[in-house]
Amino acid sequence: MKVETILLESVESVVCEKKENVGNQTNVETKFLEGPPMDLYVNLIKSKQIELEENEAKMVKQKEKMPIKEQQILDIIEGSLYMSGLSPFKKMSSQFNEILAATKRSEYKSLVSKLLQDLINTKDPQMTSNIAYFLETKDCLSAHILFEYEFILMHHGAMIYNHDLLMKLEPMLKGDFFSKLSLPEDKKNEFKKNYPAMQKLYKHHEKIVNDRLQVVKDEKMKLKIKGFQEKRCLYDLPQNKYEYFIKTIGSIVYGCGGHLEGL
Repeated sequence: MKVETILLESVESVVCEKKENVGNQTNVETKFLEGPPMDLYVNLIKSKQIELEENEAKMVKQKEKMPIKEQQILDIIEGSLYMSGLSPFKKMSSQFNEILAATKRSEYKSLVSKLLQDLINTKDPQMTSNIAYFLETKDCLSAHILFEYEFILMHHGAMIYNHDLLMKLEPMLKGDFFSKLSLPEDKKNEFKKNYPAMQKLYKHHEKIVNDRLQVVKDEKMKLKIKGFQEKRCLYDLPQNKYEYFIKTIGSIVYGCGGHLEGL
């Protein structure tokens, strides 16, 4: 996501949720907007909806060509991810937090969709089945022992998500872009208040990774995880595709989903 579009996408999401069609009349809550015409936001929303529908239609066609069992496994993964990271909508503490939450929900769904598409493209039924099994059993009491490796990778994925987000937001908050945004000062201040919370989330997952690494007895596992910490590009190697997907699930559930819990 480009830094310059973060607030714009936030507005788009809320406009989409707030919009109510009654006959030929449209009611949109826009009290917090002092920026570009509403037509721009509506057109962008329509464009994104069309793109999402096209991607989903393509994925459905691909799934239909797969064996029934593989389709069911993908459904399990999708269901587990939505159960893990998307809580029911609740009233936010402020209108601006509501905007951020709407954006994160939209981002969460996009990330899940991309993950499923990547799994289909990988064409590795056994690996996909292993991922589904992990997601189905990760909440069991003994899961943290059985899936020690996976949990560390998930939290590392959340670290990566938060680190990248902070790196994008920092220059925006300090630069001219943010000061020139056509938003009321109180809305800008609310957004700034969320930055320390993002830093706290990063530190939270960093501590979990470091604490768990200290008690890992398998030296090969420990070295491999440290390798991922030092060189994130290792996730992109073909032999590490399982680790890539587990890390990505962590970015989705603990990263993007973690922001939803904090709002």
